[in-house]
Formats: sequence, C-alpha cells, structure tokens
Amino acid sequence: MKKILLVLLTLVFVGDVVYAQTSNRKGRRTVIKAKPVVRKDTVVAAAPAKWDSTMCFPLSADKNYSLYDYVIYLDDERVIKRFKPFFDKHKYKFSGYVWEALLKDMLADADKEISSNAVIRSESNAVMINITKYQNIKKFPEYMCRIFSNLTKFNEYLQKANRAKMPQY
Repeated sequence: MKKILLVLLTLVFVGDVVYAQTSNRKGRRTVIKAKPVVRKDTVVAAAPAKWDSTMCFPLSADKNYSLYDYVIYLDDERVIKRFKPFFDKHKYKFSGYVWEALLKDMLADADKEISSNAVIRSESNAVMINITKYQNIKKFPEYMCRIFSNLTKFNEYLQKANRAKMPQY
C-alpha cells in the first residue's frame, strides 16, 4: 500500500512540474522543445568542404587513410555534377573501375616518366593514385589538370576510349 501511495505522489509531483513548464500566462500553452541528441557514433552529413587549392579538381588528398598521393572521390556531389553527364552521354558506368581504365588511357598519351610511375587502384566509388617517384608527384597533376579542366578534351578521351578495355561495372 505504501508503494502505491508513493507512486501516486510521484506521478502527481511530476505532473505538476510538467504542467508548470508547459503553462503560460492567460491560459496559453507553450511547448518546450528538447535539443536533438547526437550520439558520438552518429554520422552527420556536413557541407562539402572547400576544395584544396593545391590540388587540381577532382584530385584530392587521401582524407581517409593517407596512403595515396591522390584520390578522386566519385561520391562527391561536385564530381558527379561535373563529370557524370559525360559518362551518361557515352553510356559508361560512373564507377571507379571505369575511371581507372580512362585514366590509364589518358596516361598513355603522357610522358613515359609520368605514365610509368603512376599506380592506379580503384573501388566502386573512388580512384586512388600513387606516384612511385617523388620527382613526378607534381608532374602528374600538372598533366591531368589540363584534361580535367578542359571538358572538351575530357569528352574527347571518353569518345575515343577503347570500349573493349572499359569495364561494364
């Protein structure tokens, strides 16, 4: 019996506190909104970061593992907006595997020192590039930037690409 009485008194006391927080002058009711709770393990989508000015778009630094010299993140909205229409136009999948084949095709026209020292690895949503000679780390983006900044030239590479070497996934 004492437990029931104690529970009832607690409910009445809590009800008065809640009523006091929600009531206002002249009989109006206001609702107090709680702040959203974000757990530490929750991923919150942030606004796209400003592109690193030392990098040539879409090349960026490896922000996940710091293993690669350059990375092209294909899930970045800016990359999708700029390059995906060309892939759709030529009926290529917009995946890292197709980008890898395309970059190798672009590097075939480059200086042998650049092309022979670039190691390209891909995943479905990213292309990772390592340069094996330190002297060529600056030469690679200089060469690739001429292609990436000129969308007509980029379109020409997609147009003349060997479809037999392009993966369909």
